[in-house]
Amino acid sequence: MSIDIVEKTMATNMYSAHNLIKTFVRKGNCENCSSIVLLSSVMGVVGQPSRSLYSMSKGAMISYVQSAAIELASKNIRINCVSPGIVETEMTKKMFDTLLESQVEEIRKEHPLDFGTPQDVANACVFLLSERSRWITGTNLIVDGGYTAM
Repeated sequence: MSIDIVEKTMATNMYSAHNLIKTFVRKGNCENCSSIVLLSSVMGVVGQPSRSLYSMSKGAMISYVQSAAIELASKNIRINCVSPGIVETEMTKKMFDTLLESQVEEIRKEHPLDFGTPQDVANACVFLLSERSRWITGTNLIVDGGYTAM
């Protein structure tokens, strides 16, 4: 991979999150008891062929959240991460359209609770943004239907 592709991937998946948080905190948009949730991916915690660059960028986000949680704690700002597995969206539908049905079924078997929905990911985010998670910061909540448990 060229350095340009690496830079573009890191800019999209990591630098943008850092810049967004930096801007929110500096502009005073995050008040005491604020909560931030970033979206990573299970690919940030597991290896898979042909995913090294994507995995690197998502793994960096998970590490970033851990350090940022310590840095922002003095401002009483919590920051966490949600790492979804395969979620049924238009993007995954397009990906599955390029595969044989037998390949899709093999991938499905790796997810004991089947593929997720956008609502499954949103529910995890709502929890981490809510007061019910007031003592959680610097964590990575994996929402993958059991994929990483396999």
